[in-house]
Amino acid sequence: MTSHRAHGDVPWSSTSLQTVLACSLIGVIGVPLISPILPDLRAVFGISDTQIGLVITAYTLPGVILTPFIGLLSDRLGRRTVVLPLLLLFGLAGGGIALGPSFRGVLALRLLQGIGGSGLMMLAITLIGDFYGGERRNRVMDINSSSIGIGAATYPLLGGALAAIRWNVPFAFFGLSL
Repeated sequence: MTSHRAHGDVPWSSTSLQTVLACSLIGVIGVPLISPILPDLRAVFGISDTQIGLVITAYTLPGVILTPFIGLLSDRLGRRTVVLPLLLLFGLAGGGIALGPSFRGVLALRLLQGIGGSGLMMLAITLIGDFYGGERRNRVMDINSSSIGIGAATYPLLGGALAAIRWNVPFAFFGLSL
């Protein structure tokens, strides 16, 4: 078996693969990174358990509504035209929470962040179809799926570690999408 084949013909240094993985990893970070800090947020804002659940709801609700439309927009306008503003909105809104707004401000920014994050994973899969074919597409899909799983498992640990510094530091981490 040749080394080219041994590596599964995966274009590891390709900016296309890196873009796909970044979109997927950013798309999955919105909930698991902050889940460990929800009890801290309750104390910071003096709110109830029910109210703290709104932090997750505000983020996930846009995805339920907007994901199909984001797909249509990306087909009509082009992937880059849609992905870049989503990443920008995700990073700015998520990072804005680190500045310590009121609880209502947090909810508003989480809603905006959810809009930004709503189509990223779906677009990553679409990009795989755009960039790769045949066996290479299958291998990249496998890598992407594994990356999502690793990210989802790792983000709560990272969120907890960042929250040990201060409650708002995990939100600053969202700025990496910029």
